[in-house]
Amino acid sequence: MCISLPFLGLALWKLKISFVVPRAQWRELIMLSFFNMFVWHVMVIVSLSYMTSGRVAILGYTIPIFSAIFNLWFFKTPLQFRA
Repeated sequence: MCISLPFLGLALWKLKISFVVPRAQWRELIMLSFFNMFVWHVMVIVSLSYMTSGRVAILGYTIPIFSAIFNLWFFKTPLQFRA
């Protein structure tokens, strides 16, 4: 994340997009971050001792899908094509 953050900042600067998250979207950002980062790490730590590495990798790559589903469920946000 330390390496990708400057590249993200550069891309946002180049596209003239603000890096600031409006206060109205903080709750959504925190909830999505919770499911996409915290739950992912807990699931990996717990599952590593019970599953093969291939299955843990599948779990890791499907967490963004689960985040999109939770976004639909909790926030009633329509799923866009890019998502």
